[in-house]
Amino acid sequence: KDSLRLALAMESYIYFANIRPDYKWGYFNNTLVYAYQKPERAEHCVNFWDPKTKERHVKYVRKLLVMDTGGDHCLFCTSTDDSFEQYILILCDAIGSPADSKYVTVTPLFTTMTSQHVIVASDSMVYAWQYRTASSRLTSINDSKSNRETMWFIDQAPTAQASRQFLEQA
Repeated sequence: KDSLRLALAMESYIYFANIRPDYKWGYFNNTLVYAYQKPERAEHCVNFWDPKTKERHVKYVRKLLVMDTGGDHCLFCTSTDDSFEQYILILCDAIGSPADSKYVTVTPLFTTMTSQHVIVASDSMVYAWQYRTASSRLTSINDSKSNRETMWFIDQAPTAQASRQFLEQA
């Protein structure tokens, strides 16, 4: 019926294989987050599970491409419904509530994140974003948007001044 095993017969040989789907998952802030696609739904089903308290929260995310975790948050990279090459970076907390989001034009082939930064890279561009949470908004003095994000081509190094400003904000 719905098996993940495959048997292939050739001449007098039988080959067996186990198929493993490529699950998106991560662990942050005592929370295991994992995504899978149900056959009856177009969206990915994302589960946030705290193994200590046994609490589970479910969220459905459309067009999920990449998921990453770091610090107290997780990151969903999704594509937009438009035909434009635009992607949405959604930062969520341990119960799946969105904390911040950003529209970018960099195709999210590679992602990584820390407790303060998200780095997204395509085959030719790198995008760095110092994200904001509710607590960082309360303690922030400078709210300049230009200092919190930067983007550059892989063949070029980011300018020294932009890098310095970006790192000083951290």
